[in-house]
Amino acid sequence: MILGAHRDARVVELTSDEAQHLFEVRASVDPLACALAAERRTSDDIGRIDAALRELAPLTGSPSSEALDAHRGFHRAIYLAAGNPILLGMLDSIWDKGDLYRRRALSERTPSTEDKARVHRQHQELRDAIRDGDKEAARSLSYAHITHSLGRRAIGLLDAAPDD
Repeated sequence: MILGAHRDARVVELTSDEAQHLFEVRASVDPLACALAAERRTSDDIGRIDAALRELAPLTGSPSSEALDAHRGFHRAIYLAAGNPILLGMLDSIWDKGDLYRRRALSERTPSTEDKARVHRQHQELRDAIRDGDKEAARSLSYAHITHSLGRRAIGLLDAAPDD
């Protein structure tokens, strides 16, 4: 359920098609943002990325808004380091919609200990690549992270869901 501008509640239908479309766009623009961040980052950007990384906690079956915000905050710190406001706007829009799909994927299956360790490792490796200015590693790590993302998992869950 989403509250509209005038606080009217409405149910949002989640579809595998929309989840697929979000995944396709994010799989293209997120790696670009990470590569640009590796190329353009400043010491202040690295400080923000490091601070955001310290705030991350593994997402669980019923994540708090704070946990989702921290996850988004890490990625947003990277997007800001890319220095491209148009790209930032696109990624903000994708994240706004994508949180609905992340919550759906988490509600169906709590990440395993291995999933949590993989995601933590991916975040650290992505930070390291950006800090080190390795744009090709940042691009590659971002793409790998997205292919294992909750948004990607939501596609399969919605495809498998019975039609109402």
